[in-house]
Amino acid sequence: IWGKCEVRVKWPRGTVFTGIGRFGWKRRFDAAGLRTVTLKQDPRENGDRMVKFIELQGQDRVVFGEHLDDTQRLYIASLLVEKLNAMEAAPQAPSLAVRAL
Repeated sequence: IWGKCEVRVKWPRGTVFTGIGRFGWKRRFDAAGLRTVTLKQDPRENGDRMVKFIELQGQDRVVFGEHLDDTQRLYIASLLVEKLNAMEAAPQAPSLAVRAL
């Protein structure tokens, strides 16, 4: 599979980019208002397989990482939780970028 999934946080805002090169989808979220980072799975509409993804829940809901493998999803979600907790404790922290190719 081609493309990348990139999460960037410049406190207190964040973006998730999924795409190839500069072409893709960018979703914004409020990092300061983030309540949960969750690994989830839901059945597809026709029910023939499960779709796994990362969900960021706060004021908005951002879902991404469907094309990543389980190891990449776990890495990104774990790193996000760790780094966002550190940024919340010291909001002057400059920025964070997490990327899975």
